[in-house]
Amino acid sequence: MMDNFKIHTSSEELYFEQEPDYDKIREKIEFLDIYSQMDNQSIYIIDFYKHGYFYYSDSHFFKIYYNLESSQDEALASKLIMNKDKQRYLEIKDTMFSFTSAFDVETQKNMRFFSARHFKLPSGNVITISNQYQPILFDDHGKIWMMLGSTRILDKSHPTGAYIDFLGTQERYVYVPSQKKFVLQDTLHLSEREESILIYSSQGYTSKEIAEMENISINTVKFHRKNILSRFSVKTIQEAISLAHSHHLIYKKIKYTEE
Repeated sequence: MMDNFKIHTSSEELYFEQEPDYDKIREKIEFLDIYSQMDNQSIYIIDFYKHGYFYYSDSHFFKIYYNLESSQDEALASKLIMNKDKQRYLEIKDTMFSFTSAFDVETQKNMRFFSARHFKLPSGNVITISNQYQPILFDDHGKIWMMLGSTRILDKSHPTGAYIDFLGTQERYVYVPSQKKFVLQDTLHLSEREESILIYSSQGYTSKEIAEMENISINTVKFHRKNILSRFSVKTIQEAISLAHSHHLIYKKIKYTEE
């Protein structure tokens, strides 16, 4: 790890009775460079104790990724990342760390954290960066010390958002920006009618048009929309659509019409 590669990790302090032996860890990660080249992705290990990268793959993309996270040159950072999205990403990382700390070490080992967010390149093009993280080492109090991460570049149409899966279970906790916390996905479940109304809304149909297609009254459409907003803890239907797409809670349906 290079000391000058400091990044935003978490405000919580970690505890060790003895100073960690970093040399022993380095001996066990030599294979990561080979794996990174084979799988065409950037791989890195985040050190929450020293607030930096303990390891990062030797790739051009990682250098861009690093600048996005930790560059002190705000002018450069603003060219590479959408500021609003960056702030949300930092909030998600802090919330994720606090969320995982509430579980014992064995449970944390079975967690997988996923996130995707938009980056704006100097050219003006927007891409999506998809990240996956897995806790691998812990301090003496069971808090995450190191986390293995991998990053891929996707096109801008890929949905953004964050969620945590528990391996071996069906549990998924999704990040709800309005609440600034991870919520069990079951609590975000939509009824079949709500899903249809949300899908039609995402396609630009008005309440009147949805009422005609669903053969229900406009007031019923408005009632279901109100329930959706309440269930997702958001203020607008556009926020609900974005949240649902981010976490694959609705699936695009194509309405076919006869020529």
